[in-house]
Amino acid sequence: MQKHARNKNKCDRIINLVIFHLFFFSPIATGPMPDTKTKFNKSWLDKWDYNGNLVKTWLKQGSSETTFVCTICRTGDLDCAKRGWKAVEQHMLDAKHKKNSNAFRTNSLFTVSTSTMSSISSTNIIQVLNSRKYVSFDDQVSKAEI
Repeated sequence: MQKHARNKNKCDRIINLVIFHLFFFSPIATGPMPDTKTKFNKSWLDKWDYNGNLVKTWLKQGSSETTFVCTICRTGDLDCAKRGWKAVEQHMLDAKHKKNSNAFRTNSLFTVSTSTMSSISSTNIIQVLNSRKYVSFDDQVSKAEI
């Protein structure tokens, strides 16, 4: 009986040691986090921003599936791969976006400045006619070109 108890204790110690090594030294426990990226989610377009505007009035997917563009700030691609919706919310809190969004909401004029690689700068003034009616950015550009 005593020999059986010693063998059981020895087996228990070996099992505990194996579990310890598997847990602390396995690549699963110590390896890098998986490289998952958040893609632009079209359901974000149905949300409201902090100014009470429907997000789809200014948000659209960028040139890749992990980027977005703000049409009222005329940004380039902004990354949402790591933070998802939180990246969009962070942009909403930006002072420039707040200013443009307030102007959009109050039917006033707002100025959008752009610059190119040749350092030529231009300023466009946009008048919002009805902030309650959704007009896509492409439609706004078409109207401006006419």
